[in-house]
Amino acid sequence: MKKHPSILVCGQYACGKTSLIQAVCPDGTVPDEAIHSKQSKTDFDSVVYQTEVADFLDAPGIELGELAASYWDNLRTKLQDKYPWDCVWYCIDSSKGIVQRGDLEILRLAGEKAIAVMTKSELIEKEIMAAMVAEIETVMPNDKIITTSSRDSIGLSKLLDSSKRIIFDVENAEKTIDNIDEWDSYFKKNEEIWHVNVSDAVSEYIYWGAGRAFVIAAVPIPLADVLPLIANEAYMITKIGSCYGYAVDESMLASFVGCLGGSITGKVISSFIPFFKAPVAAAVTFGVGCAAAAYFESDMSIGKDEINRIFLEARIKGENMDWKATA
Repeated sequence: MKKHPSILVCGQYACGKTSLIQAVCPDGTVPDEAIHSKQSKTDFDSVVYQTEVADFLDAPGIELGELAASYWDNLRTKLQDKYPWDCVWYCIDSSKGIVQRGDLEILRLAGEKAIAVMTKSELIEKEIMAAMVAEIETVMPNDKIITTSSRDSIGLSKLLDSSKRIIFDVENAEKTIDNIDEWDSYFKKNEEIWHVNVSDAVSEYIYWGAGRAFVIAAVPIPLADVLPLIANEAYMITKIGSCYGYAVDESMLASFVGCLGGSITGKVISSFIPFFKAPVAAAVTFGVGCAAAAYFESDMSIGKDEINRIFLEARIKGENMDWKATA
């Protein structure tokens, strides 16, 4: 009987697989020298990182020109009998800005156990990320696409939570509650550190977005700033969502913004008041950012009333800030 669940971590060569395992696991689990070492196609034992709650199978990367089906068959032949995996992290390097046909094929072959992990998400622009997400959504639902950054701790908590749901079937957790508790306890310390890092990153995006809104709204032409302000807001929301591991697509963005129709109205109204429009735009964007942070941190579970309450409180706070000094 297998002692721990196993997670297969695979993907293109140099896509950040080992760095991801190192970022998720406690210090010392993955040595620094393993990050840039090229793994052998046959020495699979050397790439199994065992922890108290799970074994991470760090698979060799797909070589240039290697067929996806052959790669997957090789993994199954070499690993599955010895380490039958319960979950698959298929890593896609976001910084390359492209999803290859082979990536989609392997995600299909991996089936229900697969999670598409978009690594190095700190290096990708919103439009390129959106295009990549759209490609992946042709083979799997959005909730199994997770943006991550090993460097900035982005998306790691969501990745573990999604993995836990696949491994332990949380909806029918009566038989596995002890294992779930052990899992949560084991990763708790790391998740507390990640939460601080993510909160800092989110705060930077909120203040950046609000400061940029102030600059945009300083344009002395009524309504000329409305579309750039909306685009700025959308970019900020997308980046905030990505900090929590969400691959924010158009439907997700529209769902959140739909709860805050007043934010857009506020921008339009402010465009007719030259003296006040820049501070108002900054305050509104600050409120939107704070609401977005609460929304994604709650796993998108808070309702419209709560979103608007957070938005209004943050907007009032933003109206008392000196955005001219921070812009």
